[in-house]
Amino acid sequence: MRLRRVAWLAAWSVVNVVVSVEVSACGPAPKPPVQVMVLGLSGTSMETRQVELTSIANLTNLRGGVLSMTGANRVTIDPNDPLQSQGIDNMTDTQRFEVLVKDKGVEPRGHFIDRGGVYWPGDFHTWNMVTTYFNFETAYGYFADLYGEQDPLLKDIRGLRLMYFPEFRLLSADPLTDNALYYSPLQAFMILPFKTQQRIPFAMNMGIIGHEFSHRVFNSRVYGGVGIPEVWKAGNLASLNNRWTGLPINLLRAFDEGLADYHGYAVTCRDPIGGCRPNFLNLSLEDQQYASQRDVGRTNACLTSTLKSALESTPPDEWVRSTAMYVYGNIWATALLQGGLAAGQEGAMRQGLMKAMNNGSKPYNDIARLVSQNASSGQNFTVEALANTIVENISDTPPNQSELKRQLCNQLITRLAIDCNNGGMGPCRPGVEFMKACPSTSARQNFCKYPPE
Repeated sequence: MRLRRVAWLAAWSVVNVVVSVEVSACGPAPKPPVQVMVLGLSGTSMETRQVELTSIANLTNLRGGVLSMTGANRVTIDPNDPLQSQGIDNMTDTQRFEVLVKDKGVEPRGHFIDRGGVYWPGDFHTWNMVTTYFNFETAYGYFADLYGEQDPLLKDIRGLRLMYFPEFRLLSADPLTDNALYYSPLQAFMILPFKTQQRIPFAMNMGIIGHEFSHRVFNSRVYGGVGIPEVWKAGNLASLNNRWTGLPINLLRAFDEGLADYHGYAVTCRDPIGGCRPNFLNLSLEDQQYASQRDVGRTNACLTSTLKSALESTPPDEWVRSTAMYVYGNIWATALLQGGLAAGQEGAMRQGLMKAMNNGSKPYNDIARLVSQNASSGQNFTVEALANTIVENISDTPPNQSELKRQLCNQLITRLAIDCNNGGMGPCRPGVEFMKACPSTSARQNFCKYPPE
């Protein structure tokens, strides 16, 4: 059965979630692996699809080794709340969760129909929740393969918390809707209620779940898994005014978003039917022009003078609410994708990006150390330093030697307008300190204008 349109989704509300959570009868409790039906992407439409859940412990409650869900949560970030009046930055993660989550919610109870050992969802929210679990399990499998079983940080991406259709108020009387997110201060994912969304639901879009999962990975590997990283802290309730200011914090936030777009694309490559989708966001975002600017496969992703100015001068609290942050981050994502494709080494690129975030080896540089070593001001956290750190951690697959590094450097230098040769188009000058990891054969290409216009 193919579902050609999803306009009917907007009719569902938080009330429906409460009903599905509190009234549904006891359901099946099969042992993993469990055969279930989910909704998957096929072209630009959705179809029912039989898949196997390998980590599920309780199908009825959608709880397993990867993820546990709760429904009907109520979360409020409000400076007028006496418990939040002194700020939330210096609370422990446990204290912050207790203060901000006003209603801890209850376990959902999915309604399934057993058809010959294959479990079919019996209502919309069960379809949505089980598809969400499958997409998270797929994203986990992608990242777990990159981590490897011996990586001590692998534990940080297991047993995740997800709030399904919460009432989430962020410095506003009106609850947020029509989104999926990883909210770091609570170390929780949220699938927000529908209100105006008419396209593919975010939770049913495997790329979007991969994007959000990437934020948890970045938080773990770069920030040490804390709810509010030190570089974010400056007293604002929503942690949007930062210890770092200007370019450093704007760059860090934008790179996190760009990297999430890149990994979101990579997760879609695990879909045997839908396949790799560099433009996965255009299936769900209402603003199609903006969605096209987030397409990691676009070849015209180049720094402009307008974006450069925004990166350097926009106040951080405005930057995180702007489309500019995501569009600038997309340039990084495009450079990563095109560099890996040009070298024919996408797998090596993805492995290198894990190392670049945190390689666990003191003799080497990584983004976690670049951030921590500059925690007081961020002065040395620059575009060039970030790019060089990534390249330094990329390892070519023999016998290609330095081809991946060369292609990645070509992409970063060109798309981000990094000057490694006094503005020239030729090879990088040997010994340039801030791009020293690039091979001498790296050079600015002619597919972006320099200097940016």
